[in-house]
Amino acid sequence: MTTIASKKKLEDFIRGLIETHGKIVFAVISSREINRQDAEDLWAEVFDLAFRHHKKLMAASPEGQQGWLVQTAKYVVANHSRRSITRRRTIAKFSADPILTRPFVEDAGLTSINSLNDAELRVVFNEALQALTPGQRQLLAWDALGENSSVIGQKLDLNASTVRSRLAVAREALKAEVARRLPQGDAPTDTLRDPEGGDA
Repeated sequence: MTTIASKKKLEDFIRGLIETHGKIVFAVISSREINRQDAEDLWAEVFDLAFRHHKKLMAASPEGQQGWLVQTAKYVVANHSRRSITRRRTIAKFSADPILTRPFVEDAGLTSINSLNDAELRVVFNEALQALTPGQRQLLAWDALGENSSVIGQKLDLNASTVRSRLAVAREALKAEVARRLPQGDAPTDTLRDPEGGDA
């Protein structure tokens, strides 16, 4: 009974926060994010964070609550902008450069793969990706878009160390699938790796 009452109290508190401060939070977000759908998603993210930090907010004054929400809104917009920039840069890089060239393959002895043209490289890479599990492709995509292990973990409800472990397995699987599609005796070695060599 106490749990039900506590849950109702929390729901009422969050609802009250939204009624009192929801418009100003949306105004702060929409002044920085012109895409309406993204602005609505970010607004929801602010109040999801408010739910997670409800104890702190319950102890604050209405002015303190508004200040926290406004600062959090600015933070989520800035974080969203950084992710968008990273995605645009990654997409631009992938569009301009052939997949599986530097820095992924640095072994000068890989004569066959180095002799493939861009279209052939993309076929090899895409076929290798399709041979992976959906989960592995998802991990590699988020990694390529610049998401770190903590952010990916939040999306998948996993801790960061589990994400890093699974991402390492996904990279090895991708390397193996690429190797199967190259001419015999010309498979990539450990040089096929994350350019940064580590944390996802």
